[in-house]
Amino acid sequence: MTQPDRPEIRATVERFRCAGPQTLPCGHRLERGDTVVQVTPSTGRALSMCPACFDQFGREHTLRPA
Repeated sequence: MTQPDRPEIRATVERFRCAGPQTLPCGHRLERGDTVVQVTPSTGRALSMCPACFDQFGREHTLRPA
């Protein structure tokens, strides 16, 4: 059930291969070739996270393709 004062937020989810060693905003470090999940909500900036954090995030929030 949607509330009229709260618009539905949609998101696109893309998976990429990490280009090199990096620490993601979720705090986890990935090496070259590891999978990075990028979630881009219709309301703002993209957020990159590791697959484990995305799985946890996905259970707590409903993500639908934009």
